[in-house]
This record gives sequence, C-alpha cells and structure tokens, in this order.
Amino acid sequence: MPRRELRWAIPDKEGGEHTMRRKLMVSAGVLVLAGSLFLTSCGGEAKMTESGRHPVECTLEAEKKYVTGQPVNLRFSIRNQSDRTLYILTWYTPLEGIAGEIFSVTRDGEAVPYRGIMAKRGDPSRDEYIVVRPRAEASVVVDLAEEYDLSRAGRYQVEFTSRLHDVTDDESAVPRKRDDHQPQDLRCSTAAFEVARADD
Repeated sequence: MPRRELRWAIPDKEGGEHTMRRKLMVSAGVLVLAGSLFLTSCGGEAKMTESGRHPVECTLEAEKKYVTGQPVNLRFSIRNQSDRTLYILTWYTPLEGIAGEIFSVTRDGEAVPYRGIMAKRGDPSRDEYIVVRPRAEASVVVDLAEEYDLSRAGRYQVEFTSRLHDVTDDESAVPRKRDDHQPQDLRCSTAAFEVARADD
C-alpha cells in the first residue's frame, strides 16, 4: 500500500502558521484534485449509523506493541457506507493531522494530557473537505507520540472523542460557512496497545 506525505498549514495562536506533516495511507486509485481526496469504491452494504444521518463508520487501529522513544503510529479510517458521494470537512479529525485535543489517551488508567497545538478556525476552504465515494474509505496514519507523552512504558488506550464538523452529499454546498455546518457524531473503535522499553 503506497504512502503519501501531505502537509497542512494551521494558524497558531500568534497568527502565524504551523506546518503539520502526516503520512497518508490510502488504497491504489486515489486521485488528488483541488486539494481533495477522491477515493475508489469498494464492496460492502450500506448501513445507517445511530449517530448521524449519513452512514459513516470509523475505525482506529494500532499495533499491539511499541517501543519507548519510537513513533506510535495509529491508523484512522472513515468509510462511506452510503450509495452517495459524501463531502466531509477534515477539521478536528486525524485527516488534517492532530490539530486539537481529539483523542482521549490513558496509560494504565491515568489520563495522558494533550500537549500539541490548538488550531484557530475561520470559515473552511474547499481544500479542507475530502470527497469520499460510495462504499469507499479514507485512511490516514498519525504519530500519537508527537502530541502526547508516550515516553513511559505501560498499557495505553486511545479513543477518538471529536466528531465530523460538517458532512453533506451536496457538492454545490461545499465549502460552507461555519454557521451552516451540519456536524455529525462519529462512533469509533478504541485502540489499545503496550509501550515497552527497548530492553524489555
């Protein structure tokens, strides 16, 4: 599976820009056009979720074990289970990188605080939406250790606690002003893993 490295420029608190780098893992056949991701379709039956009017599923995957001081890469995926193309704003999801407190992280039951940036937001641009075809999936790999202190060995659990801030199947409506957004809750699987010392 090929990897693409994308960069996002996020305004910081002083009005400058913070450039974020993330490795995007997607299946073959991805077309990048006008800053959006157009993904190929794959099989499966549509199923409406309880959390919103658009049937979008979410998974968060991790390796079973990582080593202290090394990247802790997690794979975040959303899948369009409908028969319509969806336009999804990437704000506060790993699809834009980690630009806010979008995860709940615990180590041996104790909370691990977020230490990354908090992005300012105006109205979104079209480039901040991804286009997900029917039955298609968008995936991204992020290094959790860049924004959370995972330097201590232990058992970790990670939950995605944000949501989709705007979802529509109307291409002509994109981009929408913040006041017109139609947010949608997103139920996602929990990732559990161990971080061990290199000599363990």
